[in-house]
Amino acid sequence: MGGLFSIGTAAVHNEPAINAVAMVASPFDTSQNPLVRPVQLAGRVTGGRLVGTAARVVGGLPGPVVSASFKLTALPTYINKPMTAWSRRDDRESLAHVEAVDVLMNNMVAYPGRASIQVWQQLVVRNELATGRVHGPTRVLDLADVRVPVMNIAGTSDVLVTVPMADHVGLLANAPQVRLQTAPGGYLGVRTGRSAAMTTWPLIEEFLDAHQPAAV
Repeated sequence: MGGLFSIGTAAVHNEPAINAVAMVASPFDTSQNPLVRPVQLAGRVTGGRLVGTAARVVGGLPGPVVSASFKLTALPTYINKPMTAWSRRDDRESLAHVEAVDVLMNNMVAYPGRASIQVWQQLVVRNELATGRVHGPTRVLDLADVRVPVMNIAGTSDVLVTVPMADHVGLLANAPQVRLQTAPGGYLGVRTGRSAAMTTWPLIEEFLDAHQPAAV
């Protein structure tokens, strides 16, 4: 969502202060995920009311539900975690990383109801972002209005935001450059995995440095 907010801001506010937009695993066409298609079909049949009504009743998505949802996207990793921890029991850095990920995943914050319903209806059921145009309360956000370089880095083993989902931005943004990259890892690993410091983050640094304004 951070990447979507960033590119949306660049589309709405065409200001010199924005030099470039770098995103990691930001989804632009949810139909490109086979796991999402049945959910989209069910949402269209019910008008999206099933999830929307549940979110209204409980006031959003509770933190434990958010945590469980993210864990399901990396189920094999969690199943193999005991063996992984045992095989790396002498590697303090590796065990510290596993512990840090557990702390993050077990302490996810709740998603507020109205935001959850909007994301579900517009980005999943109607898949508006795939068209490049998202209808807001007072205006239409059009990604064709993006006038700065854009990069999206997809995780090669990400089952939540697949590479085609991320790469779809290349068909939408009317930018001077759209750079589509991949890096190792799933939805979380591509950002914070042990290899991210040598793959994802150098790509971001290189891209942003290349588009710094010229010194006066």
